Amino acid sequence: MRVRLLMAVLAGASLSGATLAQNCPAELTRYTIGTSGEGVAHVRIDHTLASDRLDIIRKTAEDGVTTDDLISNVTISGAHGITEMESAGIAAWSTEAASIGDRVVIEYDLLLDHGNHTWPHGREEIGFALGDGAFLIPRVTLLVDYGAPECAIEVEFDAADSATPWTPIGENLWRADDLNAFNNNAIVFGNGFGRFTAETSEGTVTFIHDEASQGLANQAAADIAPALVHTTAIFGDFPASNYHIFLFENDRPEGGAYNDSFAMLHPAPAQNVDAILWRQGFIHEIIHLWIGHSIRQADLGTIEWFKEGVTDYLAIKTMYQLGYLDADQLEDKLENLMRRHMMGVMMSQGQIGLVEAGANKSQNLAIIYGTGATWAFMLDVEMSANQGPGAFEAMLADLYAHSEDAYTVERLMERINAFSEGAAGRLLAQFDRGLMPMAFPGMIEPYGMEMAFMIPDMFEIDLNPRQCEEADCLPAFLREAE
Repeated sequence: MRVRLLMAVLAGASLSGATLAQNCPAELTRYTIGTSGEGVAHVRIDHTLASDRLDIIRKTAEDGVTTDDLISNVTISGAHGITEMESAGIAAWSTEAASIGDRVVIEYDLLLDHGNHTWPHGREEIGFALGDGAFLIPRVTLLVDYGAPECAIEVEFDAADSATPWTPIGENLWRADDLNAFNNNAIVFGNGFGRFTAETSEGTVTFIHDEASQGLANQAAADIAPALVHTTAIFGDFPASNYHIFLFENDRPEGGAYNDSFAMLHPAPAQNVDAILWRQGFIHEIIHLWIGHSIRQADLGTIEWFKEGVTDYLAIKTMYQLGYLDADQLEDKLENLMRRHMMGVMMSQGQIGLVEAGANKSQNLAIIYGTGATWAFMLDVEMSANQGPGAFEAMLADLYAHSEDAYTVERLMERINAFSEGAAGRLLAQFDRGLMPMAFPGMIEPYGMEMAFMIPDMFEIDLNPRQCEEADCLPAFLREAE
């Protein structure tokens, strides 16, 4: 469950052939996307060249198939005639048959076979066939010219229906404001989905679902209003206007968040016990609108531990505050964070720090999610007790309020240390290379809780050992802000 806000920008910055366009052409780039046969899409791009190549971000499946393997028959036509486009490196195609500034037509076939392969972060990060169309993530499936990052893009779907979080400008016709909005969102086209819209006081949310997900979509729509009210109250506003949530059947839960959308895959039919997982995933992805999309990293991978760890912890806390978890279930969730932390310690032998873990996210998930979330829990406990309930959330609101620039590790730690009276940095130093559970009771028991453990992965937390019912008897981190 992860926002990839900077991936396309960073990938673009590494493309040696790209030259940033100073002015956008009067005639916008237009993509026309439709199916040309069973399981195959055809993509046409009417475009004014801003660089000498077009690219996608390459991802590699477990069987070795890459996202660019599914692209074929790439041609470019214009004043020079029509020619096949040659390789310009990994997942890149050369436009040198034409010149920068030329208006050209680029066409290719896209095999919609993505869902038949296993990808490191799940197929919701890539795409899959759906009815006579597909669900796709553009940055890994649609060729783009990184030389024009600020130019708007029109997309027309030659299909029965389509849905995107971009601006609708006609029937099956959409406009993405810039390359980032185009690349970093989910889209769907064809006849294999339904939709409905939930109007909330925070904004419009559109649900896109397959037939098997109708019931879950209905339940999620009922949950969206309280979840958005709660998270918006923490951060101050809702940073999206046409948010899309994609819900599809899958053999296991998976989720991915994008600029103005997220996708959640789930087993169907959903059981009551599934709600404990899908609600956490659902709220986690919503929180990524603030932590990940707005509070974003300046250097790829460096604050993954914060982005994912704090988001997962805050999702758990939110579930409890909204009544989706009782006290026993909350204790179970917090114990699981510690188990995940210990998995990371054992797998890395305590040799991988939190910041460096983000350089290889798929290998270090237990550190990024488990250690990051356990750090967030410990910080919330300490801040709430020493500075009052809600202090942790106030710190996050401050980060969001100052998120006009992406965060380096240094700027992030400077702000949260100032808010936490140095506790954030002190705890980070403790956790950074394999904090063992012998330290945990001393970190939480002074604040009214009790804890037992047995190495390596047995943890028991009692949040209310006195069994009192008054609100002020709860640990400070679970009380309402004063």
